[in-house]
Amino acid sequence: MSIQQEITFKSSANKVYKAITDSKQFSDVTGAPAEIQPVNGREFKCFGGMITGYTVEIEPYKLLVQVELGERYLFFDKV
Repeated sequence: MSIQQEITFKSSANKVYKAITDSKQFSDVTGAPAEIQPVNGREFKCFGGMITGYTVEIEPYKLLVQVELGERYLFFDKV
């Protein structure tokens, strides 16, 4: 199963890009710890590790494709 999500923000693309690709800015916006490095193939952790994944493709300020593998999905493995 695959889920694709598109969200529209009332902000500049540059501000949104920095908020979701910079650990400190992500934490400032959400109030939750994050480990993010905007590099293809690099793992990321958000919300204290509740959401993890990796960056598939990135073109700074233009494109960000990520695969998220959060703990919330583990429930289905245990059913």
